[in-house]
Amino acid sequence: MEPMTVQFFLADGSKFIFNSVAVKKYKGLLLPGSNIHENNSEAGVLTIQEFTNPLFLISHRIFTILTKLRLSISERPGLRLEALLTGEINFSSNGKKIKLKAGQY
Repeated sequence: MEPMTVQFFLADGSKFIFNSVAVKKYKGLLLPGSNIHENNSEAGVLTIQEFTNPLFLISHRIFTILTKLRLSISERPGLRLEALLTGEINFSSNGKKIKLKAGQY
């Protein structure tokens, strides 16, 4: 399995540790051809599916958050599209704050 291209951190700077999940054992929607990584904790479940290509990356991220949580995310720069299916999320990028709600992109 390839390593994830994105890293997740808690507000205190500690890093989320993700484990690889075998595609055959994964239950849920699947991004075909992707590598699956998952973190289970008392805070919730973070599932990351990534399909990598030399020219692009497609990532499907499923966050099931059980408590209020502040995450920092480190990933490579580039053109991106974010779409939220349920709930809402607050982004801060380059000093600009954005609130994204379900159905927006």
